[in-house]
Amino acid sequence: MIHFSGTYFDGKASAGRPVSVSYTGAALSVRSEADRLHVEVLPDGFNIVSALGQTTRIIDFADGARLETEDHAAVSSLERIVQKNRYSKMVDTLERRWPLVLASLGGLVAGVLVIIHVVIPVLAEKASRVVPASILDKASQQTLTMLDARFFRPTTLDSETAVSLETMFNELTADVGDASFKYRLELRDSPIIGPNAFALPSGTIVITDQLVALATDDRGLIGVLAHELAHVERRHGLRSLFQDAGVFLLISILVGDVTSVTSMAATMPTLLIESGYSREVEKEADLFAGEYMVRMGWGTAPFRDILKSLDEEIGEADIPSFFLTHPGTEDRLEYLQQIDEMENG
Repeated sequence: MIHFSGTYFDGKASAGRPVSVSYTGAALSVRSEADRLHVEVLPDGFNIVSALGQTTRIIDFADGARLETEDHAAVSSLERIVQKNRYSKMVDTLERRWPLVLASLGGLVAGVLVIIHVVIPVLAEKASRVVPASILDKASQQTLTMLDARFFRPTTLDSETAVSLETMFNELTADVGDASFKYRLELRDSPIIGPNAFALPSGTIVITDQLVALATDDRGLIGVLAHELAHVERRHGLRSLFQDAGVFLLISILVGDVTSVTSMAATMPTLLIESGYSREVEKEADLFAGEYMVRMGWGTAPFRDILKSLDEEIGEADIPSFFLTHPGTEDRLEYLQQIDEMENG
């Protein structure tokens, strides 16, 4: 049997009344001899509010009444007997012991980091493999339409240069392209973003007139196109999009703002462009391009030359940062040089 005292609020008047409370195994009995109050409530007719430090313990009744008491030990015993708030004791223990709180926080942070750096990338890679071609085409077209409206103008290249680029691109895709993609080369003029090239998930590769003008050797442009082709075939853009979306969703859940996920869908075309690639992904694309150029007998020098020129040009230009998706030029040049040395040595 459990006995304790408390204050009873009937839910009708604001004033409480002192009561004695007991639990005999069948029902919770609340009595006040002064007011001739006697209430009997079965376990399914009341709820015990979980403990929060040393604050007053509260028992809510189904009819709107409430009981408050400072007898934590008695209420804890009642919780155990009627099997309510089974996990609240563990939470209360954590709140009272800072080492456990810090350890739990550290575990949460470690878990989130593992999810972000291991779980989400693996799931993103798998998801990128099963996206239907129709979805890729639609997302890519939306992205290109957005960019045409904001950053691009029709190409100003002469027809001979445009045809030459188209021919080189077709030969490249015929040689090493994946037949499951609909490859297309898009030429655009853009004084705003300057010399650049990027790949859309469907297989569309965009190259600016400014980058073409920067090249002194067509083989350097082929190296750029091969690099972007690798991004398409390895689904780097789509994987990056899914990773960004996964991290966004995880953070939204952690901060309790899941409804904002709907706004993410509207920004997906922008994410396709604004998401930069990691150094590992760039290394993978450079390896693809470098091995192709070595196999063609050119070596990576033409590709390295255009990368150097591009790095110098970007350093002097005021280009929106979200187009600078190829970090670490010096590291990339060194890696391409190593590809040459491995093939020749």
